[in-house]
Amino acid sequence: MGFCRSEAVTLFTLLLLTAAPSSAQTPTPVKSAESVLRFRLHGEPTTLDWNLAHTPYEIYLLVNLMEGLVRLPADMKPEPALATSWKIDEEGKRYTFKIRPGVKWSDGVPLKAQQFVDSWKRVLSPLTAASYAYFLFDIVGAAEYQAGGLSDFTQVGVHALDDLTLEVKLKHAVAHWILLPSFWLAFPVRQDLIDKYGLGWERPGKMVSLGPYLLTQYDEGKAYTMVANSNYYGGRPAIDRLVGEIIEKPEDAVEKFEQGTLDVATQLGAASFDVESKATLSKFLRKDTYLRTLYLGMNTGRFPTQKVELRRAIAAALPRAEFVKNEMVAGQTAGGLVPPGLVGHDSKAGMPFNLDGARKQMRLASLSSSTLPELELLCVDALWSLELAKWAAKELKSSLGLKIKVNALPLKAYMVRRQLKTAELFISSWAADFPDADNFLSVFQSNSGNNHTGWKNPDFDADLELGRSSSKIAERRTAYLRAQKRLQEEFAVVVPLYYDINESLISSKVSGVEITPLNQVFFRKARIQGPPKSP
Repeated sequence: MGFCRSEAVTLFTLLLLTAAPSSAQTPTPVKSAESVLRFRLHGEPTTLDWNLAHTPYEIYLLVNLMEGLVRLPADMKPEPALATSWKIDEEGKRYTFKIRPGVKWSDGVPLKAQQFVDSWKRVLSPLTAASYAYFLFDIVGAAEYQAGGLSDFTQVGVHALDDLTLEVKLKHAVAHWILLPSFWLAFPVRQDLIDKYGLGWERPGKMVSLGPYLLTQYDEGKAYTMVANSNYYGGRPAIDRLVGEIIEKPEDAVEKFEQGTLDVATQLGAASFDVESKATLSKFLRKDTYLRTLYLGMNTGRFPTQKVELRRAIAAALPRAEFVKNEMVAGQTAGGLVPPGLVGHDSKAGMPFNLDGARKQMRLASLSSSTLPELELLCVDALWSLELAKWAAKELKSSLGLKIKVNALPLKAYMVRRQLKTAELFISSWAADFPDADNFLSVFQSNSGNNHTGWKNPDFDADLELGRSSSKIAERRTAYLRAQKRLQEEFAVVVPLYYDINESLISSKVSGVEITPLNQVFFRKARIQGPPKSP
């Protein structure tokens, strides 16, 4: 999921959400004895409708407002959340979840299995047009229902057997499927409130939740406020109020932390610190594994990047290791799209840096920089994305003579342009929604709502089907390595640039903050002590 976590959303939804009215409210006064933790949101969330959420800007809010059937803590081993247990049949195709008894929504309404069915039906509805719908396509009838070929949802393999039992039937065994219910897409919904409020159901005062916190306030463009949920089944959290401040520039977050007005700031990066602040703040600095790959994507349906030789030339002409070294990137040079720690990772995957080989590819296709049109390179107007774009444009101009125009856009405008596929190149990233190679590679499957390259390849799709359905690790690894070879070498659709690291500043008065490799930041066990403005 990438800035995109999964950065996907339909054009219609984007425009609709952009036009939605503000829900800013009169600030609620803070009680003098109230404990308050302020943390960084590194961008403006597009929506808090968890069936549609698609960027990492929502993640810190949603994982503290809601929960799924299972939870993935820092060790990435699924543990019970809204389900107390689950059984998988011998074929690996039938999952039976026992819903935790006594759980209530924040308005006191009991949690029921049907609310998961309602959620997944909404995700798969053709009218919803959820770009993440393909996550559920392994369920019997799900793809057919989403495509409009099946109109009766009772024929889809998800059923509430009773109030506390949810049954899911898959078309075939999927090795990683138990990880999927941890993702926000699969959180339950209250269809009664969606029917009542329509598009505004996820706003403060209307949204109800099941997690440790409740959304109470949104100050447009500035902050989101959450307060402790007394109905949380895990017990009321220790911190009374969380304030997520929207701070796009990491250097601004560092400054606010130094001033004592910010307690937790994640996704900073080495370039966020000057020499003096880095030395001063080193004792507060924390580095966590982050399953995120930054990459250059290419539009295979647009001239001239529709020519595979040009794509191979571009892939071979980028000295990725030099960028990581010279630009002080907090991470390591990428090989394959799949990051370290996952089955299918290969540090040597992709086109190696080779200028002679790149120029040879140009000659093979009779391509000349003097006759090629100017290429547009889209990026987000965030520092990390813009620096990557400028570097790539400079290197490709120097080595291949390509004329490239960097176009840095606000996130929403960028996503519309990328979805319309009107540019030849784009800088993007993918951060894992669940810890499996399939999550990275399935982005580029033919039926993926997150595939913005225009590339479709049945052999690649077949590799992924084998990888996800096999129970043998060696077989899965072979399938994923073969898929990456097709994606990055044979067809050169993407160029992975580097694997990220999550660098954070956490105040010494704060304890119990859990940061996972999925960039989920859990505050349910956090505590805060000491003077309110001391870092």
